[in-house]
Amino acid sequence: MKREIIGVITDIDDTLIPWEPPHAKAYPAMARALSEASGLPFETIRSKIQEVNTKHGTIEYTALIQEMFPLPSGLTDKKALKEARAQQHLLIEIARESSAKAKEGLIEPFRGIEILLQILHTNRLALVALSDAPKNLAYLRLKKAGLLPYFDMIIGSESPDDSKFAPAHRMEDKTFEVPTKTSEKKKPHAELDRLLGITATGIGKHYFFMGNSGFSDQGEAQKYGSLFYHTLWDTGTPEERAILLQYAPQVSLDDQNSNDPDSKVLIKPAFEKIEAKNTQILIDDLQRRKIIK
Repeated sequence: MKREIIGVITDIDDTLIPWEPPHAKAYPAMARALSEASGLPFETIRSKIQEVNTKHGTIEYTALIQEMFPLPSGLTDKKALKEARAQQHLLIEIARESSAKAKEGLIEPFRGIEILLQILHTNRLALVALSDAPKNLAYLRLKKAGLLPYFDMIIGSESPDDSKFAPAHRMEDKTFEVPTKTSEKKKPHAELDRLLGITATGIGKHYFFMGNSGFSDQGEAQKYGSLFYHTLWDTGTPEERAILLQYAPQVSLDDQNSNDPDSKVLIKPAFEKIEAKNTQILIDDLQRRKIIK
């Protein structure tokens, strides 16, 4: 199948920027800070985080603190309710600040990524960021990493109700600098044709995929019969992954995906996979195919 590539669909976490190393520091730091503020033992806080994440099937549930420390039910006294809300907001801020401090300097693009995106942008390829995370988190991650200007679209899951967040942290009244779209399904790749306004065959013909996962990211490319670059640059260590598992859903996401009918796809004959240990390998292959100059 002749490919007339007009764009790239790329994963964000551990493809463009590290996810495992900063979060392996952020979760324990947040748990320690919440333990000190609430008086609850560290292990109780860690267990509560994992419990909420397991309930929602994600390690990035954005209303985590609200569920860990809910407002008392049936509370009608206005003064007591106001105090309870103030305490909850305080814990939200403690969690946010401790997590952000632990991640300082760690959310930087991988080596060569910014040059790669510059080249793709210069060659007038449409850049689409695809994430299972809420689209507001995907947006903020790209912005903090300085990569937002290269992107034409961000696709993610539904952003949470942030009306209970402190005003400075609400996205509802802010304008996204890049067009964002919300997937109605748990896995955004399951409806890329609708989100991009192009047929599934057209996606395979006109877009290539980039991602670090040989399971989910590759599965997307297989479904559409696309060219896929498996990004193999370093991510987290086994020790960091072990830390994250203490906060992650007790049923692994891979196990959940294996039971997802959208993950059982027939591999299209046009699917191609290139192993890229660094961005230069990826650039060289794109030049060989005359996708970029």
